[in-house]
Amino acid sequence: LMMMQSVDDLIEEFNGKFVIPGEELFKEQEENIRSGYGCYVAHGYYFASLAGQLKLTKENDCAVVEVVRENSSTSILPSPQAVVTCRVTGVANKYAKCTILMVNNNVLPYPFVGIIRKENVYGSAKNETEVSMYECFQEGDIVIAKVFSLGDSFSYLLSTEELELGVFVGYCKEKHKMQPTADKQHLHCEICLTKEPRKIADLESDEEILKWKRRHYGKR
Repeated sequence: LMMMQSVDDLIEEFNGKFVIPGEELFKEQEENIRSGYGCYVAHGYYFASLAGQLKLTKENDCAVVEVVRENSSTSILPSPQAVVTCRVTGVANKYAKCTILMVNNNVLPYPFVGIIRKENVYGSAKNETEVSMYECFQEGDIVIAKVFSLGDSFSYLLSTEELELGVFVGYCKEKHKMQPTADKQHLHCEICLTKEPRKIADLESDEEILKWKRRHYGKR
């Protein structure tokens, strides 16, 4: 994103772009951008707080950025083999608890509970005794997972066994957004200079991320 892009250029380039919660949108220093519904400012950047499409409108020589959820449907439910986007709400020794935000290309009108059990983080790729849930997920992480069955008490059992499943967006203890390290086994905070282990969704480039979104969430 260039510093002096005009409001009209911003609207033409970014209007309709599909985003997920926690996705970085623009730098705060862009003086012709203001955050609206579905966006927030943190650590010098604008972020999406919802999953949906960007809507940019011109107002007093500024582009007001919002995230709209036009595809919400009360008829959508998680089902086996569906790919879901979820936020981790708690981590225990044997499982991580999540709030499911999206199913395939549909933003849910209300959240569902998802559970990632220890044996479903890596599957047969790792012995269960080698897996520490606290080194795979942390509260607040945005995770890409797959539903494999309905669990107890109306929760859904989720899996991150495939390479492209796992943490998509993670934050350090100071709530800074972190970046994957080269080994794809840790997240690094460039501000705190800390490194934390995670089970990372192995999307190697911006192009791979775009392909993944189009494949699982539809072409936007």
